[in-house]
Amino acid sequence: TDTQLYALELWKDNDTEKYFVPTDSISISTEHMDEYSSIKSEVDTCVNEYFSKFVTGEYSIEEKWDEYISTLESMGIDKMIQYYQEAYDEYQSR
Repeated sequence: TDTQLYALELWKDNDTEKYFVPTDSISISTEHMDEYSSIKSEVDTCVNEYFSKFVTGEYSIEEKWDEYISTLESMGIDKMIQYYQEAYDEYQSR
């Protein structure tokens, strides 16, 4: 459609390198790595499970979204994000 072609042109003109963060350049501190890895493993599993249930319609997003977010929070996603943010900030300071 015209809208899709317009969107494609916008994406092609975007300077993606400006916003790209090479993930192999970001390192979680050794002090936090074990906890980060443990949380991330659980979070990844949860995200994959909920995602497939949302996509297939087994779970209604409207009915299960708050439960999904609460589950991620109970797993420590905020701590995981904090550790990643610290690593990203350190990367940006180089």
